[in-house]
Amino acid sequence: MKVAIHCLLLGALVLLPCCGTTVERGYYAPVGSAFGRQLEPWRQQLEDLEVEVRCQGVYRNTVDGRPVRSAHIQLEFTRIQAGEVVIPIESLRLDLIDAGRPPVSLAAAEVWNGRRRIIGALLINPWSRDSFDVFFDDPQVEAPIPQVLRLRWASAVAGGPPSCWGDCQFQRIEPDDPRFPRELPLSDLEFGVRNGYYLPGPGDLGPRGLRDSIEARPHYLFHSP
Repeated sequence: MKVAIHCLLLGALVLLPCCGTTVERGYYAPVGSAFGRQLEPWRQQLEDLEVEVRCQGVYRNTVDGRPVRSAHIQLEFTRIQAGEVVIPIESLRLDLIDAGRPPVSLAAAEVWNGRRRIIGALLINPWSRDSFDVFFDDPQVEAPIPQVLRLRWASAVAGGPPSCWGDCQFQRIEPDDPRFPRELPLSDLEFGVRNGYYLPGPGDLGPRGLRDSIEARPHYLFHSP
């Protein structure tokens, strides 16, 4: 009997470090944004283009069978005149900024427009609204989650030289910030978003891959937790 109890206690001690251990996730809001229940986008109004950028955070997931930590950016462009706008994917850069460490700059690893994966450049059609999901993958899964993310890109009307450079920053939402999605239910698998947050909740989001949907939407579900 004593041996059995000892084994049970030893097993509990072995399991104890695992209990309550969750993979940390970073949530972000535009620098200087107001408080609110919804995740607010960064907005820019140009003469011929409206831009909205949401940062869906930094989280761990699996890509091509290997764990990576990804920063997920959602872009919304509204073109209000003729002429197609082109944003080369190679111009998209995300800087991971933290106090006391040199910034790390990541190139875009994947870009999606709805159900379609984009190669080469983002194309914003005239007189239309186009949505994109951009993933920046960092193999350093155990590095500290950055405090600030800076997104940069260059755009041009098709056939012309780059004429506009985008530049926006997002600040990490701390756990004591009213915007932190602590009270939101865990991953809403049916729609994928709650209050603007993509699959809110802690933990690893699992394999990244396009999931089918019976309804049209600007952004689709890319993970299967």
